[in-house]
Amino acid sequence: MPDLAKCAPGWYCVQAQPKREHVAARLLRLQAGLQTFCPRLAFHKHTARGKVRFVEALFPGYLFVYSDDLAEVYRQLKATKGVRDLVTYGATVPRMPRAMIEQLQAQLAGDAPAEVAEPVLQVGEKVIVLEGPFKGFEAVVNEIRPAQERVAVLLEFLGESRRVELEREELDSLEAPPPRGQWSQGA
Repeated sequence: MPDLAKCAPGWYCVQAQPKREHVAARLLRLQAGLQTFCPRLAFHKHTARGKVRFVEALFPGYLFVYSDDLAEVYRQLKATKGVRDLVTYGATVPRMPRAMIEQLQAQLAGDAPAEVAEPVLQVGEKVIVLEGPFKGFEAVVNEIRPAQERVAVLLEFLGESRRVELEREELDSLEAPPPRGQWSQGA
């Protein structure tokens, strides 16, 4: 068991059950009266059902709690649905740097998940077609039509370049991985 008597007031990291971080954070707020922070990201993925919106924890399996007296709330914290335990190093419970938590809170204001921006395609960029009759074909972006969320690409087909218009969501860049850590605030 960690040495909680030495824990000063501050932010601590809690290990949660997989995919239950937001549930644990909510219950810790409601049942234990703790201040919690569980940053989440929202993004779209292409699935067999088409484009689907997913919401996941920024730090999968973890959330943060602020406590003035960790020893007093530890038993209730451990008994909370969705919580596994405090993150410890041996008998030590590391306190999270307040500045780090405040910076994250400022960038991810509110409880709404931060929307991960979809990578922006550029004219001349190499892409791969993800769906439809040209699935798996490589192409080059020829024109971007933001109002219609469509992209004109040049496909090499039967030895000739053909101009084809596709939905933006049907394409993925071949030149660079999606940018990580770039998000915009939103629902």
